[in-house]
Amino acid sequence: MPRTNASRCDSYLSVVITAYNEGEELQRTLGLHLIRDYQHDDRGRLIQELGPWHTVDLDGVATPVRTARWTVYQDVEHEIRTA
Repeated sequence: MPRTNASRCDSYLSVVITAYNEGEELQRTLGLHLIRDYQHDDRGRLIQELGPWHTVDLDGVATPVRTARWTVYQDVEHEIRTA
């Protein structure tokens, strides 16, 4: 089974979307468009999670960033590493 990707949109009403055009409508009506992206390995385990885009100030420059989390499964060594 290949790697799979998924997206989730959270708002203050806890709405989950499945299509981008619906998400665009939610942005206009709810004011929030917090999309998280997930990637899974061939065993269905979460290997990457990207948080919603937000803007930070880096030396006076507004810069869009996302939080990120990765997980590596070393099955032979029975290790799980996260960053």
